[in-house]
Amino acid sequence: MTTQPANTPTPTPPTHRSSPVLTALAALALVGVTAGAIYYTVRGTGHPGPQGSPQSKPGGPLSRDDLDKILAGAAELYKRGEAPAAEAVLTDAIHNNPEHQDLYIMLAQVMTGRDNSAAYGHWERAIERAQAAGQTGKELAAVHYQAGNLAMILARLDRAEEHYAQAQGLDKTDPDYPQALAQVYKKQSKWPEAAAQVTLSVTLAPDRAKGWADLAEIELQRRGGSPALAAQHATKARALEPTRTPWRLIEARALNRGGKPADALAVLGGVSEAERYQLPVLRLMGESYGLLSRPEDAAELFARASDAVPQDPEIAFDAAVWAERAKQPAPAARFASRAAALGHPAGKAMHERLTAHADER
Repeated sequence: MTTQPANTPTPTPPTHRSSPVLTALAALALVGVTAGAIYYTVRGTGHPGPQGSPQSKPGGPLSRDDLDKILAGAAELYKRGEAPAAEAVLTDAIHNNPEHQDLYIMLAQVMTGRDNSAAYGHWERAIERAQAAGQTGKELAAVHYQAGNLAMILARLDRAEEHYAQAQGLDKTDPDYPQALAQVYKKQSKWPEAAAQVTLSVTLAPDRAKGWADLAEIELQRRGGSPALAAQHATKARALEPTRTPWRLIEARALNRGGKPADALAVLGGVSEAERYQLPVLRLMGESYGLLSRPEDAAELFARASDAVPQDPEIAFDAAVWAERAKQPAPAARFASRAAALGHPAGKAMHERLTAHADER
């Protein structure tokens, strides 16, 4: 038995949004296919399909019922961890019946995570079949969206942009599509275009925190952006999802940049205990203390953090840096020694410098 890729869901074509027929197919795949149908053997592979998978028909097109059974059988194989057998079933069916879009969609899903390039090719072929059949609307939009997601994984930004734009053109009511297109523009540092797409997304879904957080991030990244406006957007995101640390980090960055480090510290004070000693949180708090001319508070913070997480070389080194800024040579040397022992590239040199100065004194 071959194990399917970790964190890869059982295929239920098409993903993201499913038609009523294919939603029913997903349910069928969960309970196994209908008993008594033809036992299907994949040509030339030696892999038998599950009971209920019909033989593909080189002499004529598949009926909708037969197609659903093949798809459900492939889904069942995949769920059992037999991805190669599922691929073989679908590849054979496509060979004999290349006009069926759904076969390409499920084959793409089965291959995603194991062979993303090949999976992306099948998403594109599904789109070609849909276009040849004159298909439009939300289902085709969902297929473009999935193709765009895989193009992003493959770093094919031009193709991702095309797919997301097509999805948005076919379904203007789904906030995921402009949100996804904005991610393409962000990777290309096209900040005005990204902002326009995220604005559209939050207009469609004003209660989704990620949209407001993206607007804040774009405002911080773009030339001439407003830290105050970024902070406002991040505050909305945090109000919607108060336990999400990333939104607090964006808000704190905006507040620091806008000259409000005390407010940034108040925001960061709400970070959970489990995340308080993570390096991004610590460094933002250190930045805030630095802006307030309170290096001794930053030194105390990093000292506690390094003692709580003694195996982290970055925290140890930052603790040494802040201790030195706070004119605390003994703690600075201790944390530099810890950083050096943990393999920090600058820890050894800092420790040698600090101890040399101590000898001179």
